[in-house]
Amino acid sequence: MAHELHLEVGRSLTPSDLHAIALLAERVAEIDGERPFSDRFARELMDPNPNGFLHVCVWDADELVGYAIVDDAAKGAAATAEIAVDERGRDARVGALLLDQAARETGEPVLLWAHGSDSATARLAAGGGFTKVRGLWRMKRTLGKDVAAFTAPDGIKIRPFERHRDEADWLELNARAFVDLPDQGQLTRADLDDLLEQDWVDLDGFLLAHEVDGSGREGRLVGFHWTKTHPAQGPRQPRIGEVYVLGVDPDAHGRGLGKALTLAGLAHLWQQGIREVILYVEDTNQAAIATYERLGFTRYDTDVLYRASSA
Repeated sequence: MAHELHLEVGRSLTPSDLHAIALLAERVAEIDGERPFSDRFARELMDPNPNGFLHVCVWDADELVGYAIVDDAAKGAAATAEIAVDERGRDARVGALLLDQAARETGEPVLLWAHGSDSATARLAAGGGFTKVRGLWRMKRTLGKDVAAFTAPDGIKIRPFERHRDEADWLELNARAFVDLPDQGQLTRADLDDLLEQDWVDLDGFLLAHEVDGSGREGRLVGFHWTKTHPAQGPRQPRIGEVYVLGVDPDAHGRGLGKALTLAGLAHLWQQGIREVILYVEDTNQAAIATYERLGFTRYDTDVLYRASSA
C-alpha cells in the first residue's frame, strides 16, 4: 500500500467515521457478494455511539481500509467481532491486524463471525488457525401458490403482534424458546422497542400463535414467526422475504407449531408479492432443518463463528 497504515481504537464513532464505515461495507459487499456485518451490528452502526462497543479502524491516509466492531460487554462471555476489509487492506493483512488489536484491547482472542463460506473473513479464519464454534445454515426456497392459503391448527389462533399489548408475553416466550442462544434469548424490552422502530418492520408479518378455548378466547402464547422483507437491489434482485425469527414454547414442542407458523409466515409473504424466502438456522438444530427441508427449503451457504486456536 502507498501509505503507512494508521490504527485507531475507541468506544465511540464520529459521523465521519460512520460514513467511512458505510462506504467500506459497500466496497466489501461488492467484492465478496456478501454483507460484512450481520443485521445486529449493522443496526448498531446506525447509532452515533453503538452501545459503547469497541471499534478498531485502520486507515490508509484518509481512507478507511479495515474496521472491526467488537461486542465485549457481556460478563463472562467471550468478545465477538465482525470485520470489514477492502481489497487494498487484504494485501496488507489488515484483517489480522484488526483481530490482534482487538485481542490486546479485550485481553483475550475474540470470536469472529464470517458471513458466507467464501468470504474474505472465512478465508482469514481458515488460514489463521481458527476453529469453528457455531454454524448457521442459510436456506432458501421460492414461493408458489401452494403457500397462498393457510389454516391454523385446531386450538390455535394466529394473529399479528400488537404494540403495547404483546411485548411482555413475547419477551418471556422468546427467552424460553432461545435459552441456549443468548444473542436472541436475552433481548430486553428496550431491544424489542428498538427493533419495532426499524423501517423494515411490518407488524402484519409478526405472527403470534395463542392457544384458544372452545369460545375462541386467547390463552397462553405458544409460538411466533417474525417475517422480514429485504428491499429490491435492482431489477435483477427483487425483494426477498426472510423467516427472521421463529420460536416455539419448549412445552409445546411436538405439536407441529413450527411447521404451522412457518407456513403462516410464507402465506403472508406471498400475499405481499414476495417470491423468494431465506432463513438462517443453527446447523446443529436437526429437527428445525428437517422441518424446513420438508417445506421446500434447501441450504445455499453457511455463516460460521470462529475462535482462535489459542483461545
